[in-house]
Amino acid sequence: MVEIHLSEHVSISHFVCTKKELHNPTLKDLSIVSHKNEKYMGRLFIKEMHMSFHEYCLLLKLQKAEALLLGTKDKIIDIALACGFDNISYFNRTFKKQYGMSPSEYIISKREK
Repeated sequence: MVEIHLSEHVSISHFVCTKKELHNPTLKDLSIVSHKNEKYMGRLFIKEMHMSFHEYCLLLKLQKAEALLLGTKDKIIDIALACGFDNISYFNRTFKKQYGMSPSEYIISKREK
């Protein structure tokens, strides 16, 4: 996946994944940090990443959740919260849409292999 950089040292994925207070960052947050226009950042995202900023943030959160589901024994709800999902039902629906199964089914399927 192509990575967009806010500066020489900070990538967008780093921005999204390390801002604990911004579990759900917006293009406005990004534009403030990057000192670029919000609409420009939105167009740049779609052009370079072939997805919206929101979709990108969601993908990063799901990838982090996947790693935690497979790498820890934490409860699914704790993982969802740690990844910025405030609603467990939304997390379950979103995870299932991305991976084709619920988080609990995913854990079971990966541990069987």
